[in-house]
Amino acid sequence: MIKSFLKYHSRLATVITLAVTLLIPVVNSRAERNNPDVIVSALTGKDSVVILITDSGLGGISVQALLEQHFREKRSFSYAKLLFVNALHSAGKKYNYLGSESEKAGLFDQFLESVTDKYKPDLILIACNTLSVVYERTRYRELGKVPVIGIVDLGIKMISDELKSSGKSRDVIIIGTETTISSGDHINGLVKSGADISRVHSQVCPSLESEIQQDPDGEMIKSLLEFYAGEAKEKLSQPADTIAVALCCSHYGFIASRISSEFEKGTGSKIKILNPNYSMSGLFNLLPPKQGKQAIESGVVSQVTISPEERSAIGGMIKEMAPLTYYALLNYNHIPGLFGK
Repeated sequence: MIKSFLKYHSRLATVITLAVTLLIPVVNSRAERNNPDVIVSALTGKDSVVILITDSGLGGISVQALLEQHFREKRSFSYAKLLFVNALHSAGKKYNYLGSESEKAGLFDQFLESVTDKYKPDLILIACNTLSVVYERTRYRELGKVPVIGIVDLGIKMISDELKSSGKSRDVIIIGTETTISSGDHINGLVKSGADISRVHSQVCPSLESEIQQDPDGEMIKSLLEFYAGEAKEKLSQPADTIAVALCCSHYGFIASRISSEFEKGTGSKIKILNPNYSMSGLFNLLPPKQGKQAIESGVVSQVTISPEERSAIGGMIKEMAPLTYYALLNYNHIPGLFGK
């Protein structure tokens, strides 16, 4: 009986050891698949590429504009197609105001499946903090059909690096939409990175992204920023010479100077802006330059109508740096029913 018992446990130990041995490469491989540097580096050697950029509004256009600028200055492919596809389902179904997380994930799943089938991208960039949070709850993420990079992870790294480089001399204020802030994903990521989160404060900024899209120079934005800066100041444990403000909504980059100015007045501190949009476009610095000519194509697609006022407001801020994306926005492709009625 004892021999039988020992024999059984010996076999069990062998099975467990084998299972663990087989599991380790799978876990490592999954970690690598989610690493933005690894994902972008995997594009090395490709002659042509289709990069799909998405957002739940038009903030992600800023990332597409930065990418156009990058590829004009540094040839990484013979042909690069940059395609911005608005993930907004309808004017009455904005992600931040949907009732449940499952509803948000289901709608974004529907979008991702549709655009993958239609446009066959080599890479999807979620240039939206709200949708990066929602993506983590989707079925599409488990399927892994196309490499996806979300901007939240890039923001977490940027904030973590700032905290580590500044020692204990600087606090960070994370500003974002309701979905982004309430998810706690930035704070949870910072905890995992070992950052000192006692110096991190979150400030939700309702409606700011919508106002930017409508009128980035408007007085309403000034009023909103004054109010949010005042709320943020109350969360600071003590006055600071410099505060880093992390723009955890891609729209905010369009008015970075206004945010800096209003938060400086509202908090009484110098402001350092952390903009993850630059981290996302900067990933492509990893690719070696390619010899010869490069053709760049830029497109904008939306299921919902983009008003002339919105196109003019956003377009005016990218016209000089990204003329192809500017023209694509002004003449966007409106496709009702692109990913569901």
